[in-house]
Amino acid sequence: MTTEANKELENIKKDLAELKKDIRGLTNALKDIGQEQVEEVAGTIGKKKEVLLDSLSLAEIKKRLAELTQEGDDALDAVREQVEKYPAGTLLASVGVGVLIGMLLGNRR
Repeated sequence: MTTEANKELENIKKDLAELKKDIRGLTNALKDIGQEQVEEVAGTIGKKKEVLLDSLSLAEIKKRLAELTQEGDDALDAVREQVEKYPAGTLLASVGVGVLIGMLLGNRR
């Protein structure tokens, strides 16, 4: 190789080393920015959680629990009605779902 080609190769090596250094710097800067944003969001969520918990009274919690219990009871009643109205169809559907689940779980092994 000629002296000029060697100089050019050395310049390219220096440029690549500088580029690697710059990329490392950018990566670290992005990591720091991301960490700051995560910490900021976590702090905001924590504050909102505290406000929400403070705003709920025991009466409101009991009321919501009663509503959820009623919804569950209604859904259970609907299933019971379906079974009483169509016992054979319900049994066949249950067996079909069981077979399907068995097939899906059997394929995992």
